[in-house]
Amino acid sequence: MTKQIRTGILILIAVMFAGSFELLLAQTSISDSREGNFYQQGVNLFNQNKFAAARKSFEAYLKADPSGSNVADALYFQAFCGLSLQHADAEGLFERFLTEYPNHPRALTGYYEVGNFYYRQENYSKAAEFYAKAKPERLPTAERPEFYFHWGFSLFTLKKFEEALPHFNLVKKPDGEYKAPAHYYAGYIYFQLKQYDNALADLRVAGESDGYETIVPELVAATLYRKNDFKELVSYTRPYLTGTKEAKNVDQVALYAAEAYYEQKDYAKALPYYEQYMKPMRKKPVAPVLFRISYSYMQAKQPAKAIENFKYVALEKDEIGQAASYYLGDLYIMEGNKSFAVSAYQQAADTEYDEKVKERAMFKLAQVHMDLGNYEQAIPVLEKYMREYPQSSDKGDAQDMIAEAYVNSSNYDRALAYFEKVGLGSQRIKKAYQKAAFLNATQLFNSGKFYESVQMFDNSLRYPLDPELEIDAWFWKGEAFSTGKKYEDAIGSYTMALQKGRRSNSLTVHKANYGMGYALFNLNRYPEAVTYFKAYVNNRRPDNNRDAEVRLADCLYAQKKYDEALTFYQQAGSNGFKERDYLLYQRGVILGFQNRREDAKRELDQVTKAFPNSRYADDATFQSAQLDFEAGDYARAKAGFSSVISKYPNSGFMPYALVRRASSSYNLKEYPASANDYKKVLEEYPQHTLANSALLGLQEVLALMGKSNEVDQYIALYKKANPDDKALESVEYERARNLYFEQKYTEAVNALRAYRVSYPQSINAAEALYYVGESYYRLNQTAPALEAYYQLIGDMQTVSPAKVYQRIGALEYSNKNYPVAIKYWHKLRVSSDSKRDLYTAREGLMESHFAANALDSSQVYAERILGDDKVAFNAQNKAGTYVGKIAFERNQYGAALDEFLAVVNAAKDINAAESQYYVGLIQYKQKEYKRSLETLFGLNKSYAVYDYWLGKSFLLIADNYLALNELFQAKATLESVITNSPLPEMKAAARTKLQEVDKREVEAVTQKDSDESPIKKDSTSQKRN
Repeated sequence: MTKQIRTGILILIAVMFAGSFELLLAQTSISDSREGNFYQQGVNLFNQNKFAAARKSFEAYLKADPSGSNVADALYFQAFCGLSLQHADAEGLFERFLTEYPNHPRALTGYYEVGNFYYRQENYSKAAEFYAKAKPERLPTAERPEFYFHWGFSLFTLKKFEEALPHFNLVKKPDGEYKAPAHYYAGYIYFQLKQYDNALADLRVAGESDGYETIVPELVAATLYRKNDFKELVSYTRPYLTGTKEAKNVDQVALYAAEAYYEQKDYAKALPYYEQYMKPMRKKPVAPVLFRISYSYMQAKQPAKAIENFKYVALEKDEIGQAASYYLGDLYIMEGNKSFAVSAYQQAADTEYDEKVKERAMFKLAQVHMDLGNYEQAIPVLEKYMREYPQSSDKGDAQDMIAEAYVNSSNYDRALAYFEKVGLGSQRIKKAYQKAAFLNATQLFNSGKFYESVQMFDNSLRYPLDPELEIDAWFWKGEAFSTGKKYEDAIGSYTMALQKGRRSNSLTVHKANYGMGYALFNLNRYPEAVTYFKAYVNNRRPDNNRDAEVRLADCLYAQKKYDEALTFYQQAGSNGFKERDYLLYQRGVILGFQNRREDAKRELDQVTKAFPNSRYADDATFQSAQLDFEAGDYARAKAGFSSVISKYPNSGFMPYALVRRASSSYNLKEYPASANDYKKVLEEYPQHTLANSALLGLQEVLALMGKSNEVDQYIALYKKANPDDKALESVEYERARNLYFEQKYTEAVNALRAYRVSYPQSINAAEALYYVGESYYRLNQTAPALEAYYQLIGDMQTVSPAKVYQRIGALEYSNKNYPVAIKYWHKLRVSSDSKRDLYTAREGLMESHFAANALDSSQVYAERILGDDKVAFNAQNKAGTYVGKIAFERNQYGAALDEFLAVVNAAKDINAAESQYYVGLIQYKQKEYKRSLETLFGLNKSYAVYDYWLGKSFLLIADNYLALNELFQAKATLESVITNSPLPEMKAAARTKLQEVDKREVEAVTQKDSDESPIKKDSTSQKRN
């Protein structure tokens, strides 16, 4: 037993037995007997608070003398000792006493006394149980008020209000001891029973007494609030809120006053009291109250404070949270923060509690997306809106918006399908269709899908309502044909562009002259090409392609107008044409034709001296030697051809240089050397067109040497490499290869392998193996593809080494085997004369070195791509992105930003999307969170078609919101990624980040509402626009 309980029991016993110990002592006349000693000993121990020992003495007495004169008292004492010791049998002992001695003086008040004992222990359930058994009429009149009050209070604490109320009502006597508390508790019970007039009457009486005058105001205010008597509530609370009168929990009183003004729509007067209520609070109020506080700020034209509070309410997953999200959207619009409004409206539109709020939020969400230029994101919102609300009064506006969104989005396939669905009846729709089809075509063109782009340009031309767009469509259709080497078709399209734009001085028409010239040039229609190239060159624009002057010179060269050609080659060099090695080479060739041998050799030799790695170096060396050969200077010619052979072993000029050197040796009467060169041609190039000439030359040289018998083995070698009948083999090969072109890759592998088994020595065997590798490549089977390509390395006479090296480089890169990839990108770089192959090699080297963290090497090749003005825009953009990423990895953020911004401003492709993401990431790292958000919003607007970068952007947006402590915005953004992203890795990343947001939300979330709170919970009834 604790000291507190023990003290309570002693006080209880002192009260219970005051004045009766003399009587008890007078009854111990048998004290000299053994039984009497037990009883007396028990009384003495009881008086000394030794209850355990006293109980034993009483029990000994009862056992020794069960019919003695003190048995009733002994039973009574025994029961109270048990009660004081909290023995389990104590209540049973009392019941026995009261049953056996119902007329004993203590029996008349026994249940009452036990009830009081439990009451003082605050065991109100037990207390109420014993009070219910007591007979109030047996109690002294003076004790009855206490009995009724204790009984009522016990029931009150057990929330048995209707049972408690009559007991309090019995002790409301004007001069009674329990008047004030009885009125107070009765008032509270009437409040709970919604009998507000009775509650007010009792509470006002209680408030007149000391000790209750400061407690009652809060409950009176609550009652008036529940009664909807707002004017009286304002009047009643005013003196407490102004300090004229004192009240406990004055902040709660302030809340009721604020709520009264709120219900009367007097928001400006409500706010000071709401603020007074919140001032002492550490956490936010319960959500309904915080909602009304936020709404009051909004109505009082204090949007910043409204936003600050609404965004906490908006975290709630209920009707209140939905309404708060909706109002947040309105407030953000009011503040000009449309990007934040997106998340708010999205949250409200995704919540199902209030259908009207959902509908309005969805429509406003679409409007904000349109205002921000987020057309790709507006489309699904508008589609859903028209699907779920087909009878909406805003249906017409929604249809107009979705038409505009489709045209301005990058998802043109879906846009065209929509236009076909709704019909092309109106001029407005036709014009939108023309634009969408054109933009779709340009997108296909930029993706390298030239055939598909032509079809889509034709779709755009079905409705030529916009003249400038029509000219553009004809021009780009020509570009697509030209890129696909369909030059006749290209000429037709360029002709239409020039005819439609004959009165225009637009850049497109200007470029059409260049395109027309290039198409005619490629068809060897040089005189016509000259006309268009001159038209282009003579229209001196600062952005002119210097290549046009070179192609013009090439056309003049082809027409043998050498002097004019030399002039334009010289002019191209003066105007900054970067490929000076080509200009030197061409001038050298022309001077040779003009029999200006020394001038020609000076130009040609300058190619190899100034540009030793030029792709024209082998050609220039060969042509220089050829000039000597034609002049009869065989020794000098032989030295030149030897330079080709030694310096450029992979050059296409090798067999020519060997034959020419053999001829030079022959003329110098160096027959063994001549024979060796002819033999080498037959051994290494037996299927080359020069092989027959080499055989004839060898036969003649060996005859002069008296070794004609040696020629037989070379004749056999030639015949083996060039058999006469190839008809059946050709049929089988074409069948197997066609399976590849028909995209039946698995069947192609089987057929091509069977062909190689049947014709292992065929001229087509190597090419067949190449198509085996290509088939595996198309089937995404990397290992067997690589096996085929590696096998080809030893036999590539009939297969382009460039193609093989390119595939190996790409596949090893995808396997993350970067050193090997780099090796083969280098092989591609030095083995091909093609500019496309050179770019591909540089791109591969740039990417592979970057992936291997060899940043310096990666930058070298990126800058080489950037220095080539003939590569496509997207190639330049990719290289610029890598230069930016390299600077980023080195933490050189300023330099990185310059590069990324240059890419973003150049073209709207996937490289620009990645670069803009990095701009946002740098701003985030530099803690410029708001600037980062603006950058990323721009990314979402311009590059929504790139799912990966769109997902990365949203995740970084969430990081920015977290850094700004905008939990609502962060949560809404991540939930949007989880719902809408098609990429599993983005969904997983969003879920991980959402856990962090949830953790921080727990720290900031509002208090939970209480079921007993008198404050109204219907907080969203205000009219919503």
